[in-house]
Amino acid sequence: ATLLPAAVAVAALLQLAPGLPRRLDEAWHAGRLAAAERARWDELVARFDALPQPVLCEIDGLTALGGRPPAILDTWLFSGLIDRGVFDDRAIRSALKEQRFGSVVLRLPVPGVRRYGSTAYVPRAWLDLIGRHYEPAGRLGEFHVYRPRPELPVGSAVRTDR
Repeated sequence: ATLLPAAVAVAALLQLAPGLPRRLDEAWHAGRLAAAERARWDELVARFDALPQPVLCEIDGLTALGGRPPAILDTWLFSGLIDRGVFDDRAIRSALKEQRFGSVVLRLPVPGVRRYGSTAYVPRAWLDLIGRHYEPAGRLGEFHVYRPRPELPVGSAVRTDR
């Protein structure tokens, strides 16, 4: 009778997905995996800090860990505040339009930025300005980097009749 609860516990542990051996293996290697993840983030943060400044960044982890003062944290929160009319984002829109951000970092390319519920992760007006005044400049890990789009020299015109 005293062995029955132990046998039931062992049987239950063996039924757990992904299985006891795999769980023990993951626990054994957790420190090494954490170190690898820390190294990956250290490399991303170093590359982030090397981007032309200031950086408007959607990824709070990079912004918070970076060595420079953030332009803004939590773009999703501020997007909701803008939707509610309690945050005036004219300064950010103006900076985007005037290409005062040296870099912009987004999780997804401008056309792919999503909404969560009724709020965009990055305000739509900001994305429109990024799309018009910035161009893709590569990747930072899985993130998308934009840089100011070269403006046409004054007096030059683009022909649209061809």
